[in-house]
Amino acid sequence: MYEAADGAQARLGLPVNPTIRSNAQWADANDPLSSQIRSSPTLTVIGQEDVDGTLAAR
Repeated sequence: MYEAADGAQARLGLPVNPTIRSNAQWADANDPLSSQIRSSPTLTVIGQEDVDGTLAAR
């Protein structure tokens, strides 16, 4: 993952900081990083969003 992040950083010319998170951390409503990400604007690159904004199951 870090190698891919380094490649993306080189192509984008922007910092890419990967963070490995468990499912429990993503689901924790009190986790500061997860809360910040959930409240920020997103752009779906692959897949399709459901009406509620979550990624649709494949």
